[in-house]
Amino acid sequence: MTIKNLTQIKNTAIVLALLAGSLGFAQTCPSTAEGTPIFKNDFGTGNSNSNTTATDPFVIGHTFQAVNPPDGSYSVTTSDAQTSSFVKTDLTGNKDAGYTDITAGSTTGRYLAININSGATLNAAIYRVSNLSVVPGQLYRFRIDMAGLCNGCSDVPNLQLSIKDSNDNVLATANSGNLGVVNDDVWRRLNLSFTPSTTVVKLEIINLQGNGGSGNDVGIDNIVFTPVECDSDGDGIANSLDLDDDNDGILDCIERGLDSNSTVGTIFKLNGNATQINSQQVRLTPALNTQAGQMWSYGKVDFSKSFTLSYEANFGSSDAGADGIATVFHNSPAGVDAVGAAGGGIGALGIQNGIVLEVDTYDNGTAVGDIPNDHGQIWASASQSGANLLTTAADLGNVEDNVWRPVIITWDFPTKRLSYTVGGILAGAYTFPSNNPITNYFGGVSNVYFGYTASTGGAVNEQSIRYNDFCSQLPLELDTDGDGIPNQLDLDSDNDGCPDAIEGDENVTLAQLVFAGGNVTSGTGSTAPNKNLCASSTCVNASGVPNVVNAGGAADIGGDQGQGIGTSQNSGIQPPGCSTCYKPSVTSGTTLNTNAGISALGRAGTSGDNWPMVRKGAWTALEAKTKGMVINRVAFDNTGNPVGISSANFVEGMMAYDTTNNCLKVYTTKDNGTTYGWYCMENQTCPD
Repeated sequence: MTIKNLTQIKNTAIVLALLAGSLGFAQTCPSTAEGTPIFKNDFGTGNSNSNTTATDPFVIGHTFQAVNPPDGSYSVTTSDAQTSSFVKTDLTGNKDAGYTDITAGSTTGRYLAININSGATLNAAIYRVSNLSVVPGQLYRFRIDMAGLCNGCSDVPNLQLSIKDSNDNVLATANSGNLGVVNDDVWRRLNLSFTPSTTVVKLEIINLQGNGGSGNDVGIDNIVFTPVECDSDGDGIANSLDLDDDNDGILDCIERGLDSNSTVGTIFKLNGNATQINSQQVRLTPALNTQAGQMWSYGKVDFSKSFTLSYEANFGSSDAGADGIATVFHNSPAGVDAVGAAGGGIGALGIQNGIVLEVDTYDNGTAVGDIPNDHGQIWASASQSGANLLTTAADLGNVEDNVWRPVIITWDFPTKRLSYTVGGILAGAYTFPSNNPITNYFGGVSNVYFGYTASTGGAVNEQSIRYNDFCSQLPLELDTDGDGIPNQLDLDSDNDGCPDAIEGDENVTLAQLVFAGGNVTSGTGSTAPNKNLCASSTCVNASGVPNVVNAGGAADIGGDQGQGIGTSQNSGIQPPGCSTCYKPSVTSGTTLNTNAGISALGRAGTSGDNWPMVRKGAWTALEAKTKGMVINRVAFDNTGNPVGISSANFVEGMMAYDTTNNCLKVYTTKDNGTTYGWYCMENQTCPD
């Protein structure tokens, strides 16, 4: 890729710009998993064989009694802490419910045991959690585990999950009537999926059983309210919590170009007066007149999903200086060489197809929406006026005080809301309407680059940015082969036909690959199979990294978690063993017998299993269990020919082991018969 020099900006500005690239990968979710819970109560653990019990503030209409709670009472308890069977799980080993695997409970796990006051609480809440913030349009799951505890009793617990808004309007419900609950101490899971249109909800567990004379004693465990998110590789861990979203063993941060050796100089292209101060800090302009500095990221940010982008900015020490920091999302034909007007335009004005989020430290007048104090504002880069001013200026006071301030940019995809804060103060927020989505400003793309520009003119400031942790602060994605799939979801990132799992820097073999779960693929045009290192929750660690490349794994090198990038982003290099023949043998329809064979098992002939004719489609079959085949071992001279064999006797397909170069060689052609020679057989392949 040729990088041109960026024309120097003449006036005063700092700009953080996000530049749109090619059309982004539209992420779908055939596999989902729970994200980070908004509310979670697994009731903790106690000390087995002791009366370790506790209260719970969310229980309604019941009083606490530590041991053997009667009607209208409850306890948060281990089974072993109770003495009466109607509040114990004695029929199933005195265990609570496992959080992920409901059957994987323990005797030290607590649960909520309620002896329901049935008549008084019929159709009423017995558990309530209020004021939970949610994102409209995001999928959530409300779930509990429940068990009937009164051994063999006829009054079976019946509970309802209910989600309400702040005005007590019921938004969604699910009840346990179809779970097959009986009084057998068996834990069963009740789920309620929900997509809110409000921003605050409350959760309730409601009693639907009016009879309690013969039972209605219930155990409740693992009360969870959580977002449900994409799980691209189908390993049971949501992408937001998964360190390896495609299970190729290469950590996402590494595939995003943000490994431990990354610096601002490897992540960004620095232009003009931009200078790397250290591995995480760049000075965009010194405090001199007529300076201009730019830095543009090589990776991309994906607006087809939510993200947070953060950094720290220092605006200099002169309150009379200029000009500010902005964030620009744009799709310019100039790419990383895009330049906008400086001064009042803060280096962003005029960049094609863009949105600007500014932190402006200079008052250029009301025509561009400015106010005297330093301020934030969102506007379209086409023009800094009229309808293109999407928000009004937000007063930030004075930020030119030589203080490092955190800048946090948030894109919420479900609500289509773009916002940013500076030093904890909201600098601007805009929700894009459905009839004019944010991609309209980018010419239809959703994947964008980002970077920074700064300039000085007559007024000056030393203006800098820095990071603390690239991986957590930069939601960047790389797409090495340009197939629209980011590398962390692409099983063949360089489209060379070799799976990334093999091209990583540990000892992964083809035999260790499995067909991928979820929806990760090798991408359009790749000849690599859709294979990685794991397709379920049983072969990854708690962070979603395949065990085979973790410390002690069969392919591990170095005793660490995951593997390095290797040659997975270099299409010109493939490690040995990358290729294999995936053509299936012909075992049906028209098949040919193998009429010749050599066997060490004493079973040749037409009797028994009819060997070798039972083997189809070969000229000769070789067979042994404890014997090896040794072909001719021959030294080769410096011309590449075997010693002692006349060239007149060379026949295409002749094979010998080269004891000089230590490889198996075949006499063949690689240019369709023009020339012939002896070639080492180093990789499996499919000859055609």
